[in-house]
Amino acid sequence: MVEVMTEQGASQLVSEVVKSLPGGIPILGLWVVVGFFLLVTTMDSAAYTLAAASTIGLKATSDPSKNTRLFWALMLAVSPLALFYAGQFIEGGIPLGGLQATLILTAIPVSFLMLAVMYSGIKWVKEDYGHKTKAEIIEEFRTAEEQKQIDDKRMADATA
Repeated sequence: MVEVMTEQGASQLVSEVVKSLPGGIPILGLWVVVGFFLLVTTMDSAAYTLAAASTIGLKATSDPSKNTRLFWALMLAVSPLALFYAGQFIEGGIPLGGLQATLILTAIPVSFLMLAVMYSGIKWVKEDYGHKTKAEIIEEFRTAEEQKQIDDKRMADATA
């Protein structure tokens, strides 16, 4: 394992370990297929969200145009590819160097933003639900069907 890690890297080590297991090749194939579908659905969701956010006057019941979604899908695909290509020109020729540097630089401000969002969320929940009991909160989120079942049960208990 040490030899594979030093010569081929950590990602290849994971593949080699999986291949060494009984049924490793089919598992690795399944892993690739599941990873592909995860990537496709994530990118589609991100493109849809960006298209909806960038469409002016979009109603809640309508979808953004296919051209806008396609534009954002291309931007989501081209950006990491450009960073991957640019990383080859960093000293030492690290292919993922540009992408890694960009991720590190953008993670710093995003982490402060995430802390502000978490603080705001906690404050919002305390404002809206801090004065209520657990039973009141559950009652607020009960569906009409659940409420009907409870009312029916109370009615049956009252007549019994």
